[in-house]
Amino acid sequence: MITAPAIAPRPTTPGYFERHGRPRHPRELAEHRALRYAYSRSGASWRFRHARHGEFTQAMNTPLRVNNAEALAPALLAGLGLALQPEFLAWQDIQAGRLETATDDWQVEPIALHIVTPPGRRRPARVQALIDYLAEHFAGLPWAQGGQDAG
Repeated sequence: MITAPAIAPRPTTPGYFERHGRPRHPRELAEHRALRYAYSRSGASWRFRHARHGEFTQAMNTPLRVNNAEALAPALLAGLGLALQPEFLAWQDIQAGRLETATDDWQVEPIALHIVTPPGRRRPARVQALIDYLAEHFAGLPWAQGGQDAG
């Protein structure tokens, strides 16, 4: 299993924040529209953790649900709401200023990327080499380094 950070800050366009305000605490998200991945473990509620304030769960107004996280990108870029997006899907748009973030100091659970192999037998060396390469590669990508530039 390779763990990829979920985007802790909720991304949307600068125009959305101009029209609806930028939430600072997860409770303020109740006043916003959530664009949601339909198979999310958290359902219509988003769960957050803060180093000082502990845990907080917020039920969300979800006018749009999709079964493919990549399908949220056009809706986010159109300023239709906020979403919990994997960093690897939103990082470039955040770096380019097309998306901005909110509630940055509140964390969400990371997601896991799974590599499925046949059960019950030893993995061939080439498969293990691929798994090791992917884990190392993903850990070194800019979106996995807390948003640092690739340069």
